[in-house]
Amino acid sequence: MGSASAQKMEEQLWSELKAFTAAEGRSATLKLLGNLLLKVSELEDASPSGASMPHKVRTSTNIEDSVTSLPSPVSSEGSQGTVSKHDLADPKPKPANRNRKKSEMWERGIKQYAALEDPWAHLRLDLCPAEHAIRHRYNARNKEWSTDDVFVKMSDVKFAQGAMRECFAMKKRAAISSNWARAGNYVAKRYMKAVGREEYFNDVILQMDTKALADEFNKAKPPKPVDVMQCYLIEFHERPGTPLYCVEHLVEGDYVKYNSNNSFVRQNQDGITRSTPQAFSHFTYHHTKGEKMVVDVQGVGDLYTDPQIHSYDGEGYGEGNLGTRGFALFFFTHVCTPLCSQLGLSRFPICAPERQLLCSYCAPEATSPKHSNTMIAQKMIGDSESLSDYGYDSKLLQLEQKVGPEVSTEEILKAIMDIKTIPETPDTDALVHWQVCQLYGEACMTEGNMYGRELSAAMGPAGLYHLRLAAMGGVRAAALALWRLHSGMELTSSRLVSLQEFLSDQQVISEDRNLAAGYLLLAARGGVVSAAASIAQQYASGDRLPTDPTAALEWYQHAYNWQTGAEDEIKKAPADGIEGKDIELNAPETSPPLYEILASMAEIMHTNGQLDKAYEKYEEAAEEAQNAMKGKLAAKYYEKMGIVEGEMS
Repeated sequence: MGSASAQKMEEQLWSELKAFTAAEGRSATLKLLGNLLLKVSELEDASPSGASMPHKVRTSTNIEDSVTSLPSPVSSEGSQGTVSKHDLADPKPKPANRNRKKSEMWERGIKQYAALEDPWAHLRLDLCPAEHAIRHRYNARNKEWSTDDVFVKMSDVKFAQGAMRECFAMKKRAAISSNWARAGNYVAKRYMKAVGREEYFNDVILQMDTKALADEFNKAKPPKPVDVMQCYLIEFHERPGTPLYCVEHLVEGDYVKYNSNNSFVRQNQDGITRSTPQAFSHFTYHHTKGEKMVVDVQGVGDLYTDPQIHSYDGEGYGEGNLGTRGFALFFFTHVCTPLCSQLGLSRFPICAPERQLLCSYCAPEATSPKHSNTMIAQKMIGDSESLSDYGYDSKLLQLEQKVGPEVSTEEILKAIMDIKTIPETPDTDALVHWQVCQLYGEACMTEGNMYGRELSAAMGPAGLYHLRLAAMGGVRAAALALWRLHSGMELTSSRLVSLQEFLSDQQVISEDRNLAAGYLLLAARGGVVSAAASIAQQYASGDRLPTDPTAALEWYQHAYNWQTGAEDEIKKAPADGIEGKDIELNAPETSPPLYEILASMAEIMHTNGQLDKAYEKYEEAAEEAQNAMKGKLAAKYYEKMGIVEGEMS
């Protein structure tokens, strides 16, 4: 390449560097520098002489410390790591013929960038005293902490604050260095109200766990990789009280919040939502198999900071961790785009009224010219064949056909009977459906307006749809709620009472003895003792279920075994935990006492000529009644023993 071409390329690169710095700031420019290096390397690869970059790039400015710590540009393979000063060197230096002009051009670019004004020069941190501090760093891979010594200069005047924390400007250098000119710019954050020291450690764990998930996201090769700021603690052990600060690099540029932990989704002025941040949240749920989800995605470009993690059990990650309700709040406003499909993410099922509502509310960002936003919206509310192209797989469509708002009683009962076993713990998706149903219940309480959206068109059918999916997925409380709905009984959960009233007013649901029995049977299979006893009574009497003495005895035996802890084959429904309270609120009033269960079994056996077994059960019932201080009932059961004994003789 001639000298004129090289000069033209240098002018072009430097012009691009200055323009980018003006728009995005110094920290983001570090990524661009890496891209410039790639361009120079491409020029070298095309050189007939096969010249390479020099082994070292000489730098004597504070850019060296910043480059060592900040995220790197994206490589041609789509991976992302950390740029160090050694990454600027050719790992396999080639001797002999080198293109000195190209290497000198690169060095001049580094020096010119380094000469740009320090954005914190006016704060005069150089006049602040240097303090010895301990840095605490967390490794999300092995879950271990490490410490080292650092020196910092920090302003004692905050330059910004949020709802909970205030921010201070800081410079840091390693203990082995004495050159403050190379110290990078950092933001040190502390809580304005007194909190336990564990809160600071938890904040670092949260952010570094998110960074690890971002690395996994990038392995899937999305069009736009993401990264999360490095975060650690600085402990001022020489100050009174040894205060802690959360520290991360200063990032310049436009700070944008893409979503929140309570269903907010950012749109631009044209109503378009960026696909990458939303797909990242969805990916974290999918990758962790429903254990975690990253929300509160915010930052400069796709360099994120201050995220929030929801977890399945709601434990850890601070007060912003809303557990499965947090998952539901995300899916409540999430529209899957082609990017979700490209990443292999499972679509969270929604019914047709929801799909139309969400597409009108939240138009996804087009990821390529052939995928306009209009086309995406049309695909998402179109026919089954089109939907399968965007994550709406055939199995989910079949599931919607089984439990959708327009499904017949016969189809629902068949779907219920097809379920052979109920898991001891419902899967995460089922619990999320249960929470989404309750969100629609809350929407009914607010007359259809929730989170700034008009939901009236979808509230009834959508709430019912998610309630059915929750029941089919093993949520006993959902099955019990549907039993009450179809039995004409009032629901006991305040959030669902409004949904029930809406469904009744719109005539979306009505009393149906067969469906009521089907859902009660589903709860009984899940180990709800009172449901099992009620099913047994219905089989015994022929009320709502066909008369079946054998089935009645089987369910009475389950109810007895679950109460006494004698049966492990079918687990007893949880008495507490994620859905325990809802089970208690919606289940049949009380579980019958053991003596009543035994007496009912004895009566069935007596009627069907099983005299020996009937005699034994009446005796057990009498003993249980005595233990419960029910003397009159005990006497009654002993009397029936005598009748059976007489028939036996």
